[in-house]
Amino acid sequence: MAEDRTSKVRALLDAVRAGAHRAHRARGQGDRRRVRHRRTRRGAGDGRRRGRGVRGAVRRARGDEDRIAGHPAQDRCRRCDRRSGGAADVRAAFCRIVENARAYAPGARIEGVQVQELLPQGQEVIVGAVTDPTFGKVVAFGLGGVLVEVLRDVTFRLAPVDADEALSMLDSIRAAEILRGVRGRPGVDRWAVAEQIRRVSRLVADFPEIAEVDLNPVIATADGAVAADIRVILSTETPKERRRYTREEILTSMRRLMQPRSVAVIGASSESGKIGNSVMRNLVDGGFAGEIHPVNPRADDILGRKAYKSVTDVPGEVDVAVFAIPARFVAAALEEVGRKRIPNAVLIPSGFAETGEHELQDEIVAIAERLGIRLLGPNIYGYYSTWQDLCATFCTPYDVKGGVALTSQSGGIGMAILGFARTTKTGVSAIVGLGNKSDLDEDDLLTWFGEDPHTDCIAMHLEDLKDGRAFVAAARETVPKKPVVVLKAGRTAAGAKAAGSHTGALAGDDAVYDDILRQAGVIRAPGLNDMLEYARALPVLPAPRGDNVVIITGAGGSGVLLSDAVTDNGLSLMKIPADLDAAFREFIPPFGAAGNPVDITGGEPPSTYEATIRLGLEDPRIHALVLGYWHTIVTPPMVFAELTARVVAEFRERGIEKPVVASLAGDVEVEEACQYLFEHGVVAYPYTTEQPVAVLGAKYRWARAAGLLGAAHDVRRRGAGRRVRAGRPRDPRAHERHWTGALARTFDARGAIDMTTTDVTRVVAYREVTDRNGRVYRVGESDIDIMGRKRKWMVILPWIGMMGISSAEYAFASAEDTLHEAHNWSSGSIYWMMTAWVFCQAAVAFPAGRLRESGRLPARWAMMLGSVGTLLGYLSLAFAPHVALAFIGFGVFSGMGAGMVYATCVNMVGKWYPERRGGKTGFVNGGFAYGSVPFVFIFHGYMDGTNFRWVLVACGLFLAAMVAFAGFYFRDPPKNWWPAAIDPLNPPDDPRARRSLEKNPPAVKQYSPLEAWQTGRVALMWFCLACTSGVNIFGIAFQVDIGEDAGFAAGIVATAMSLKAIVNGTGRGVIGWLSDLYGRKQCLLYVCAILGLAQFGIIWSAEIKNLPLFLIFSAISGFGGGAIFPMFAALTADYFGENNNATNYGMVYSSKLVSGLGAGMGAVVVGAWGYNGAFTLAGCISLFAGIVALFLHPPGRTKGKHITPNPRPLGEG
Repeated sequence: MAEDRTSKVRALLDAVRAGAHRAHRARGQGDRRRVRHRRTRRGAGDGRRRGRGVRGAVRRARGDEDRIAGHPAQDRCRRCDRRSGGAADVRAAFCRIVENARAYAPGARIEGVQVQELLPQGQEVIVGAVTDPTFGKVVAFGLGGVLVEVLRDVTFRLAPVDADEALSMLDSIRAAEILRGVRGRPGVDRWAVAEQIRRVSRLVADFPEIAEVDLNPVIATADGAVAADIRVILSTETPKERRRYTREEILTSMRRLMQPRSVAVIGASSESGKIGNSVMRNLVDGGFAGEIHPVNPRADDILGRKAYKSVTDVPGEVDVAVFAIPARFVAAALEEVGRKRIPNAVLIPSGFAETGEHELQDEIVAIAERLGIRLLGPNIYGYYSTWQDLCATFCTPYDVKGGVALTSQSGGIGMAILGFARTTKTGVSAIVGLGNKSDLDEDDLLTWFGEDPHTDCIAMHLEDLKDGRAFVAAARETVPKKPVVVLKAGRTAAGAKAAGSHTGALAGDDAVYDDILRQAGVIRAPGLNDMLEYARALPVLPAPRGDNVVIITGAGGSGVLLSDAVTDNGLSLMKIPADLDAAFREFIPPFGAAGNPVDITGGEPPSTYEATIRLGLEDPRIHALVLGYWHTIVTPPMVFAELTARVVAEFRERGIEKPVVASLAGDVEVEEACQYLFEHGVVAYPYTTEQPVAVLGAKYRWARAAGLLGAAHDVRRRGAGRRVRAGRPRDPRAHERHWTGALARTFDARGAIDMTTTDVTRVVAYREVTDRNGRVYRVGESDIDIMGRKRKWMVILPWIGMMGISSAEYAFASAEDTLHEAHNWSSGSIYWMMTAWVFCQAAVAFPAGRLRESGRLPARWAMMLGSVGTLLGYLSLAFAPHVALAFIGFGVFSGMGAGMVYATCVNMVGKWYPERRGGKTGFVNGGFAYGSVPFVFIFHGYMDGTNFRWVLVACGLFLAAMVAFAGFYFRDPPKNWWPAAIDPLNPPDDPRARRSLEKNPPAVKQYSPLEAWQTGRVALMWFCLACTSGVNIFGIAFQVDIGEDAGFAAGIVATAMSLKAIVNGTGRGVIGWLSDLYGRKQCLLYVCAILGLAQFGIIWSAEIKNLPLFLIFSAISGFGGGAIFPMFAALTADYFGENNNATNYGMVYSSKLVSGLGAGMGAVVVGAWGYNGAFTLAGCISLFAGIVALFLHPPGRTKGKHITPNPRPLGEG
């Protein structure tokens, strides 16, 4: 372990040092300085022995050109500040340094003398990284050297950063202009500095054991950037992994929490003054339309509702359990909630981690994770969901509906929120207390509120974040749709106390929070009142379309203060052009002032206010208005308010929407005027010039972050697109710069991006909508946008891949005689080898699906592994010296490879054709049979004991190449993707898609594998497929034998087998097409019946020795045996959604683990009962499977089969 860590340190130090790239140009003879290099050290608490090992590795890593002495004293005596004129000078300097070292420390072991290049004077900057307890790896940049400790001018980003983010950091510090060059000094090479930042961010991301990194100073010049001092602190601590939920899982759970149909109150009471009574009374009196179930073992009736002894006694489903019992009883009650399968628990009680009872809180979290319960709390006041008339709290009720969602970590802050909302009549969509945040936290709520059509703005009070990166990810998803305001409490420098580097000391809690929240597009409020005012006002203001702000005021003093506020909030006062200045002067008195602010003076009548406001709204060069009103008798406050509201409304009706804010100075009447303006879409405040402009500034910050106004370096616009590899076009000097290769080689060895290229994303807008069941659809992106070609290729390529693996199953029986003669293997061994192949092909489907959907096994690599398995199978059949090796090579490796190919291909086409998956899935499935047709004839008619090896090798190479070729071009669509041309919420124009969706409506949600299994449908599908596929495999194995036993010629029997394969493939495509027209379940029932009856037909035709009938029934059997697979593949996606279809269908397809015994067990049954008995049993099994299939129906679709659109789809409102 120590050697491994040492080698990693050596590699990363090589990388950082190699990262000091610069142009090799002729340097001037100005002032030069020697750059020191310190040894990398470990943190104080990590142990001296390992520290010495790391230091030794660092010394060796620096190479011959960068040696350091082994004793700290040598750092001071090894310096040589001179330019070497030649070999003699170097030799003399060497001797002098060694003599000084021995004089200083006679017992020291001198390892060498460091020789370095003298660098020109440049700007010192710091590039570093630190492990933040909230956000993980964070990269930092700022002015370096002594200035970093004095000015603390540093900015932070989440690591890793790309080139654009790194470059934006140079503009995010206060001293950005120094880097561009001031007072005749040249600017620094910005791309070189940005590249240093990017590389350091990649290093800490690639090496989790790095706690902190300092490159301070980095000498930045016009020609490059060189790290003069490197410090790396390692840590052996492994951060605790937090369970991450998918977006679909969060939305599913939050939907039942915020929109419940049934609530149970555990600890409900009829006694006034108790929390359980307050919660019950608020639920009942608030008008909640769902079911309310009080739970109290000592009561029969509470507030007119039947009380239950235990939550497990409550009838029907329950969405939320609200706990109003002491902390010590929560764990036991939570077990009962789990047995009842209630998905959400709201824990009001205190007495957990906030009082030091960490073990008690850990216990309930463990119970909840084990039982699949999401926890809100503990130690909270409850929550309000006003649009559901839900008031699950022991505090005062609140029912004013609106678009603001408010959350707080503190109960006291929650009550302040409630009081503010009541005072200002702010309509809210929800108020949620988070308390100890044992489970549900801000990122869960952000994910929900971001999709909630009733929420227009989200405001959050927080003291900390459990998972900063998850919060940033949720914020980046939400900010483009609606503003997110955060009040971060607890500004502290505690993080600097334990820091071991400059970067660590600079990364105080608030510094990192401030930069990264800004990076995520979040609006940070300086105080509680600011947060509440932002939340109240931002939904009122339209988004600005430009930067030009104009102030119109009736008081010069207010104009000055408003101007200061505009500057303080990062806004831009418009420079009034001459024609606009002249237009304003037409309405103001001669002693007034145009320009900006426009001062109309205080004695002007209402007409002057109206005329200037109209001009400000009408001129397209003005993008926002700030109004300053001074209370006079000439224009009373309400007159000003009414005329302003009327003019603004008039322009908005004409489609001209600009943000307008107002500051009203005057007597108490201005308070009523402000309230009137607020209610009519103009944000107005009395007695203050700062507040209205602060709100306007917050609106501008959100508009920039959402991509509605200019470019925001720190916020990625929501969208998706194909990633295009491109060169580095932005820096005009890039072709002149020398790039050192050591870091590129180090990164390439770990599979990272080469440093000379960058990723460019072509952003394609999309939106997400839901139907009435909450199913999410991602619409707006076409197949061309995502992968650069038509989606039909995701049918053709999987079809080719399926043909590449088909011969191993459907042509294997034709090779049996040759393998028996050539290797002297018994027929039983050969049949069991086929059984092993089927077993492994089915066994790998589920784990392959899990790996695919987790991102650990990309589609391309799954296909490549399948290609290798295909080749190994044929090579083992050709050259295996013993049947056991053939079992391993063909039965295991080829079977597993085929399973990966099968699972990947079937899943791929279903994702690309969610609206017509039956026909497409059937066509691709048909390739699994078509591909075997030529090989049936090759194995049966051409291959013999003299040429079998080369035939098998040639076939293996050809088929493996087919699979590899197809897989190389595979590409998955994004999760929840729906074709851009198809409206998922309304009947599509395409009649084929409309008919298919009517007969086979999509799943009501994206089911996880566990949820799919719990519906019971997976077990039914598994049983049906086990029966029918077992019959199919039995027929493949014994159709040739029963034909020959009936006296039919071998060539004719081979023809029958080929015909079976052809019809098998055709059946898959035809039944898929028919299922789109008539419904998947109906077609499945017919297929089971056809397959079963065909077995009896084969017996009859063989008995009467009628070859035409034998061929017909063989073909019908092949049709039925092939058609079952696309039916279940499509049904699985129809019932459980596309996102987890690879895993869900893997569970269903794993039934072949049993049905694969059809060949081996068939041999046993044939030996005992003969062909007639075996085929009769097969027919009965298939018919029984059809009876079981009658019980299949889509889970969760209880209100009809048709899609019903949400009246206000998410993402559109």
